Amino acid sequence: MRTAKYVAIASAIFAAYQIILPVYAFMPDIRERAVHLSFAFVLIFLGGNMRQRRQWIADLALTAAGIFLCMYAFFNYDGIMGQYGIPTGTSQVVMAFLLIALILEAARRAVRPALPLIALAALLYALLGHLIPGYFGHPPYTLSTLGG
Repeated sequence: MRTAKYVAIASAIFAAYQIILPVYAFMPDIRERAVHLSFAFVLIFLGGNMRQRRQWIADLALTAAGIFLCMYAFFNYDGIMGQYGIPTGTSQVVMAFLLIALILEAARRAVRPALPLIALAALLYALLGHLIPGYFGHPPYTLSTLGG
């Protein structure tokens, strides 16, 4: 039950953050999204399967990875904004796709597989749409463009 108490505390802090944020709007939007997503990872990964002890370590690892990636975006705000949405290195592209994978897994746990499957189809269309002839085709995108 110790985990339930921590999830309840995180939920209360998250609710207070969401209520206070629109009133004061004290952060740029990318930083707001990073904090919001960090709280969501805690609530979804740690709060979703509290009864299944086998997955607890994996859930904790997913939560830690999600928070790390979000805090990277939070603390490197100036550098990210200076790149105009295009990652500059391989590590940023890898982190972007790890974050996308974590978001898809969190969405799968929160709303079941329909939404993540639609998002995955959109990503596949972005990656492979240049192979589609005619009106629905588009120029090829690089992985760094998709990760940005």
